[in-house]
Order: sequence, then C-alpha cells, then structure tokens
Amino acid sequence: MSASVARAPRDFAQPPLEILRENESNLSPTVRDHLGERLRAMYGQLREEPLPPRLRDLVHQLAQTGSE
Repeated sequence: MSASVARAPRDFAQPPLEILRENESNLSPTVRDHLGERLRAMYGQLREEPLPPRLRDLVHQLAQTGSE
C-alpha cells in the first residue's frame, strides 16, 4: 500500500509552489486568517472523533504487518 503512495505523481501529492503563490495573492490577509482559523477548528474536531471500529481494526492490522 505504501508503494502506491510513494509513486503518486508530484502534482497529486503536493501542488507546486508556484500554484500556491499565485492563489495566495488572490485572498486578503483577513480572509486567509479566517479560513485558517476555520480549518484548524474543523480538523481539531475531526481529530477528537474516535475511529470507526472497522477502520480501527484495519489500522491495527497494518501496524502489525509493518512491524514484522
């Protein structure tokens, strides 16, 4: 599974810096700050949610496979 992630195209895994810089100038600092606050809050809440049992079991299986 990790092999497929390692072979992902560069533009899929991480956008080129030029694209980020071009889009950055389109937003005012106030809008960027607001979006940053909202995203941090959203991901903070998501991080607090427990994993569904099936996903938790899969993660556990992957951890055991990787340590062998």
